[in-house]
Amino acid sequence: MHQKNKASIIILLFFVILFSSYVILADSSLDIHSKSFEKVLNKAANNSFYKYGIYSSRIITVKYPEVYLQGDMYFAKLITSHKGYEQWYKVGTASGPRNYKWGTPFSFDLVNFNDYNIKPNSEIYNHYPIFDYIDERISSIQTVLKVKDVTSLEAANLIYIKKRIEGSPEDDTFLIFTKDKQGYVYSDGSYFDCLGQKVISEKINHPILVFNERNVWYPLMERDDTATNPELNKIVKSISTSDNVPELNQQEKEIINHLKEVSILTTAKEKEIAALTSIHSSGYDTIAGDVLYNKWHKILLEINFDTVFMFSNLLITKIGTQVCSIKLKKR
Repeated sequence: MHQKNKASIIILLFFVILFSSYVILADSSLDIHSKSFEKVLNKAANNSFYKYGIYSSRIITVKYPEVYLQGDMYFAKLITSHKGYEQWYKVGTASGPRNYKWGTPFSFDLVNFNDYNIKPNSEIYNHYPIFDYIDERISSIQTVLKVKDVTSLEAANLIYIKKRIEGSPEDDTFLIFTKDKQGYVYSDGSYFDCLGQKVISEKINHPILVFNERNVWYPLMERDDTATNPELNKIVKSISTSDNVPELNQQEKEIINHLKEVSILTTAKEKEIAALTSIHSSGYDTIAGDVLYNKWHKILLEINFDTVFMFSNLLITKIGTQVCSIKLKKR
């Protein structure tokens, strides 16, 4: 065989082996990711700490996604009513709010939504193994206010919170997520895209999730509160189609079936704790008299303090790392 042909074959075999190794590695990484999900879900069935860990990851495949908006509203009320948060926002680091005690409160007028780079999860976390749907998350506004690369749903969530803080009624304001992974907001009878620009309803293709802080329409997770909220009922009738669930692979289907069971919050206290932990608030990082302080104080009166302290740190480190390893590494 000609020497050049031999060399070509050797090089070709090298790249075949290299590519095969990459594929095996990628598959193995996704398998590890899947097993991390299952490990937390199995423990969440009997351990509330792990259930709250799921909500601290802020994946949207949970039974009660409204607690994310409740938590974000707690934080928004805090930063728009206490001194120092304008400075906290303008410092482009993850410095804790307690480092800024002077100055003026934060205002959403400071946010230029055109500065955001709207990207899908696959681009934001392109070096990590992720599932196509169950790794969709709504990062807390505490995170979104500090970064520039966000998903459409995360930017839309910030618009939702902005409108709520500025007076849009809870019963008439909704966050919308579509099958093509676009986020929208409904407020005061109009629809808005993820950057706050008005859009016509025909632009919103196949919504799969519509919700606010109290009411949810989410066929995938078997939630339908349209009977209790006339505005939600009107929105769903206006823009929904029969194509109202995301495309899922077999692994995702199995994990979601498990999530439907273990993410159930049965009491008001469970929902409150889930909302608080979803914004990674642990109680000791709040300001005396603010909304977060008062809510944590009430919980601490009912639960042993050492347990809560351990639980809050466990959420952010161990459990959060398992369910939300991608988010914690990137943000």
